Amino acid sequence: FPLPNPTFLPDRLLATVSPVITIRHPMYSFPSWVRAASTFGSTVFDTEFAVTGSFRWQRIIYDFYRAYYDSLNTDQGGDNKKDWPIVIDGDKLVDNTQGQMSKFCALVGLPESGIRYTWESTDQPTDHVTDAFLGTIMGSKGVIKRPVTPDLDEEVREWSAEWNEEVAQKIREAVISAQEDYEYLRARCL
Repeated sequence: FPLPNPTFLPDRLLATVSPVITIRHPMYSFPSWVRAASTFGSTVFDTEFAVTGSFRWQRIIYDFYRAYYDSLNTDQGGDNKKDWPIVIDGDKLVDNTQGQMSKFCALVGLPESGIRYTWESTDQPTDHVTDAFLGTIMGSKGVIKRPVTPDLDEEVREWSAEWNEEVAQKIREAVISAQEDYEYLRARCL
């Protein structure tokens, strides 16, 4: 590898992985994580939030694999990896679900016919953690659209009402701090 392995996984395993990195605007993903993580006692003040409230690690993985694929010769599959690693923007996926999935399926060699764009909602009881991470999906009948252009000030007001001012400001700081890495990855999305 041209860059040092940034993970605890062995190099021989990383060379066999086809990485797909999913991102979503930090104004949506970070408070979503705070909501879900609160079910098992985690908060924005825990040290783990430095990881979950960031896109730094996804960018490091992206750069690692991009350098690796760029170093491969044509006979090693280098030409086949010009679009890898794949980065999927969750917001683009919500706005254009079928278009994004069509591109993804073409890149990974999967039949698009296996994708479900609608499903039956369920109200089957689950534990609190599963409900926190999957409850919205399980209760829906398809992809739920959100406003395309997020407004940080409006979101901070909503977070303050949902939690408190201190939590809202901590999330706001993380959103602002993550913006450079998010935009970097977003520029490389499908």
